Amino acid sequence: MIQMDSAITANGIGAVTDDAAESRARISLPNFAFVAVQLATVLVLLRQFQIESTAFIQLAAAVFVGFAVHAFLPLRMWLPFFGVLSIVSVPLTLGFVNGIWLLAIGSLLIGICHLPISFRWRGVVLLSAAALLAAQRATLLPFPW
Repeated sequence: MIQMDSAITANGIGAVTDDAAESRARISLPNFAFVAVQLATVLVLLRQFQIESTAFIQLAAAVFVGFAVHAFLPLRMWLPFFGVLSIVSVPLTLGFVNGIWLLAIGSLLIGICHLPISFRWRGVVLLSAAALLAAQRATLLPFPW
């Protein structure tokens, strides 16, 4: 049986159209309000009872605001928004300098994983970088942060 939101396409009968996928990804206003009230309650409880650190409360607030924005974005904007929110939340939580260092080191490690060399050499380079970071963490080598 063909559903009403299905279309006959080159891929076959029953392929969901972009409009149908978009409408299925939307949240209704009552459901949004229900979740938003719960998240606001959690945020108030975290702050009032000092359950976590200030950094965690700031991160939770950013996540809750991110949920509110995310709920009304078009489907194609969800992934870019999540990426921007994730990158912005790191310096927000750790402070600007520490957050930038963490993003830079993480980007470097990801870049090493994508080097166009053999798997064996990527492993050697990645383990060398990990050894360097471990030596810096153990205060055997100086580090700039």
